[in-house]
Amino acid sequence: MTFSHHRIKVPKLEELEILILEDSRPTRAILETIFSALRLSRLQWCNDLADCKRRICTANGRPDIIIADVPLHGESPEPMAQGQNAPDGSNGMKLLKWIRQDPGASYAQLPVILLSTANPSAGQSPTGLAAAAKQAGAHTVLAKPVSMEALYKSLLQLSERPPAFVRSESYFGPDRRSKSRGPHPVERRKQPPTGHEKAAG
Repeated sequence: MTFSHHRIKVPKLEELEILILEDSRPTRAILETIFSALRLSRLQWCNDLADCKRRICTANGRPDIIIADVPLHGESPEPMAQGQNAPDGSNGMKLLKWIRQDPGASYAQLPVILLSTANPSAGQSPTGLAAAAKQAGAHTVLAKPVSMEALYKSLLQLSERPPAFVRSESYFGPDRRSKSRGPHPVERRKQPPTGHEKAAG
């Protein structure tokens, strides 16, 4: 197993350029509310894989962190107008595998946060989905509906302490042992901005 000593440079939380692959309107509305509360405004919204890949491959517009939805088997798509072509969907797992498939690519170490809700009736389990996502190279898997606290902590950790990458014959992705070292000390005193703080600002 080979460890990459190179750690990608991620901007401060408020300066993050975040690409979001999400075509569910309710989830998108929740995320917009969270980003507004956290004062994160440098956002790129995508509805399909092709648009995401194009933005990631564009050096000038490349995001710092990716948040992508993992659609469930049997999940009903958003209603479309008559004559509108069906999109390829916001499949975060496909995007993740594409990002990690070439370790030498300039975007191969982009931090990826996946969002999903396991569906027991479709044979899915939260632990199984999380394990598959992490084996594919995801940094974090968050349950939907995502909470502001969970997303804030994930973004803060990736911004302040991005893990080194590991490469072996069967895996390329963030070093899982980085989590065992615990959060950066400054994280203990940082909390999401409150309504009072936002009003004061």
